Order: sequence, then structure tokens, then C-alpha cells
Amino acid sequence: MSINQCPKCDSRFRGDIATCPVDGTELVAPDDPFVGTVIAGRYLVEELLGAGGMGSVYRARHQFIGRDVALKFLDQSFTKNERLRKRFLGEARAANQINHEHIIDITDFGETEDGIVYLVMEYLEGHSLEEAIEEGPIEPRRALRIALQVALGLGRAHELGVVHRDIKPANIYLTRRRSDRDYVKVLDFGVARIEQDARITGRNMIVGTPEYIAPEQIRSSASSPSSDLYSLGCVLFEMLT
Repeated sequence: MSINQCPKCDSRFRGDIATCPVDGTELVAPDDPFVGTVIAGRYLVEELLGAGGMGSVYRARHQFIGRDVALKFLDQSFTKNERLRKRFLGEARAANQINHEHIIDITDFGETEDGIVYLVMEYLEGHSLEEAIEEGPIEPRRALRIALQVALGLGRAHELGVVHRDIKPANIYLTRRRSDRDYVKVLDFGVARIEQDARITGRNMIVGTPEYIAPEQIRSSASSPSSDLYSLGCVLFEMLT
């Protein structure tokens, strides 16, 4: 089932509707080539949520169970790079291996007929820690509660030999669960190094974000759980100040 968009009011409609029920304008296909397509026969792509260095994330609807999911596509310019494809799929392997309440849940992954690699993740409603920090310093008790949840997720990852290597506010998502408005989910294990498969990302690559990267990562040395804790310390400092 396709999606068409009204160029006047920007409303989107599923199915074979030719004109907008709101204002009668003729509907057109969305500008984004992914929006309106069905992935793997069951995920209807509905809206772009954001884009990063390696790909874009969309909100999609599982057609069989009626649930929203987040679809992450590897940038098409990378699809012919076997190492980067493996690194992207490593995000699914790493996160599924961890299976922790404070790590985003990845439920599926695969490749389209056009050779574009994708991940299917739980759809989160909330905002990133980066957005929260932009509003000003965070009260110490709240900051520590957020940092503790990140540490719990990382602790489980480290037990399984997975180092995230890019802990930063943009990769820490705050959602609401019952009365907790700061329920943490750690995102983006795309640059994580799985100890038993380090050849995917390579031991001599500098990976991370400069403001939060540990000194040993800058020197291209092998990262360790301590590297993640250094980055988390930087995040905590930024939350407080």
C-alpha cells in the first residue's frame, strides 16, 4: 500500500486516494524515495525522523501487527563498501547480543532488493539528552539518575565484550516509562567493536566524537570499557555544567 502527499496541506494518505479529502488538491508521491515504500513486505515507511553520518532513520508501520517501528537505512553511498555494510549490521548484532532494558531493542535487519541495508528498531517517543542539555544545566540528582542508567546498559555490554566507542548526549535517548520521564535508551551501536570480530571496524581506526572521545581512541589504540566510561564522564560533566 502506497502513501501519497498533499502538496498544499502536507497531509499524507494511504491507498489509492487521488485527491486530498481536506482541500481537494491532487495528491502526489512524497519527495523522499523511501516514504511510501514497503520494506521486507511488512514495514510501510511513513516519515523521516533524522539523518546521520552513516544513514537515515524513518518511522514505519508494521503492516501485520499495526505497530510503529524505527527503520534505519545505511546511506546508499556506502552500500558497495563491504566493510561499512558489515559495520552497520554490527549494530544489530551488538545490540541484540546485549538485550538490556537501557539499550535500544533491534528486532530485525536485512537488505532490500536494491542492496540497501536496514535495521528495524523499537520506535521511541521522547527526546535526546543533547536536546535536554541545550536547555541548560541539569539538576545533579537528575543527571546522576540518567548517568546511572547509561552505566547499567554499558555494564551489560562490557560483560559481553562489546564497547560502544561513541557515547555522547545525541546517542542517549530519554523516553517516558510510567512515572519516569527520564527512562534511558542508549542508541547507535554502529561503531561498537565486538571483541571476537574486531576485523569489522578495525583496530587502527579512530572512531568516536571529538568532544567525548577517550585519549586512547585518539591514539588509535584498542578501546576498552574504560573508554566508554571516560566518555560517560564527559557527558555527566556536560549535563551538570
